[in-house]
Amino acid sequence: MGAEKKRKRKAEFDEDDDDGPPPGYVITPPAWEAPPVAKQVQEILDAVEAPPVDKETRSTLQRYLWRRQRHGDLFRDEWGNDGRGYITLLLRTILESEGNGDSLIEPVVVAVSSCMRPIWVNRGLDWIAAFDQIPLVGTLNKLRDLDLFDKNELAHYYALSIRRRLWKLFGPDAAPEAPKVKQPPKQPRAVTRIPAIEKKIALGLQLLDLRSKAEGNIEFGRLRRKLGVEPVSAQEALRVARVYGQRPEIYRRLTWQALVEMASPSLSVEARADIEAKIMAGDRFSHTQIRVRRPLRSGGRAQGMAA
Repeated sequence: MGAEKKRKRKAEFDEDDDDGPPPGYVITPPAWEAPPVAKQVQEILDAVEAPPVDKETRSTLQRYLWRRQRHGDLFRDEWGNDGRGYITLLLRTILESEGNGDSLIEPVVVAVSSCMRPIWVNRGLDWIAAFDQIPLVGTLNKLRDLDLFDKNELAHYYALSIRRRLWKLFGPDAAPEAPKVKQPPKQPRAVTRIPAIEKKIALGLQLLDLRSKAEGNIEFGRLRRKLGVEPVSAQEALRVARVYGQRPEIYRRLTWQALVEMASPSLSVEARADIEAKIMAGDRFSHTQIRVRRPLRSGGRAQGMAA
């Protein structure tokens, strides 16, 4: 798909339809309000220990997730995943930045999402740290107090005010080109896989210990940032360590991505036990073979895996 055509398609999803329905027309709930999408968003909210959110905020998060799952070709250049990593980072940006733990409301979610440019997000921990200097609700209330904008204008200028702060903090977009260094030949994957997994398991156990000592989500976020761990990587390490941290007979026989799928809360206890038994018997499983054992998604085909 050409860049111009992709831009036009993407713009269609961002436009508001001002025309009301004709008389007698029954409005069908949008696709992102389907129970499977709502369930996935709730799992992400639970994983980041988010406080309760209102209906409007939840619907916005479900729409973001559905769009990236249904129209991944429009976002693949920016986010190489099915949208869960995007939503997780969006929530952690708000909840884990200093003074913004109570800012999980729809106007803030929309504004922060509009600022998630890859060139900024790819700065890693500096991305969330930047929001320590941006009082999200305070900035919104100041614009509201001016009483100069309607709802759409307020959303535009609110997002613009956040982007200006980020430009000021991060500086010009253009980064100096790093000198090219000839890399030594890579070792075979079979040699490096197990030590790499054991390192991630050890990190996950360390994070579990920190979480047990932290008094809340914000404090845990600060402790995690001190370790230099990205939010999505921390979530995966925590989940795998919690389930398989003391089971080398399992984690030494799988890839890391397969372990992430095995530790997913979407995988039933029965399916997990069945796969574990087959692994112990000598069978091999890829992450895609494990993923199809999850419950059906909205509009999906029947999923299963041969024994």
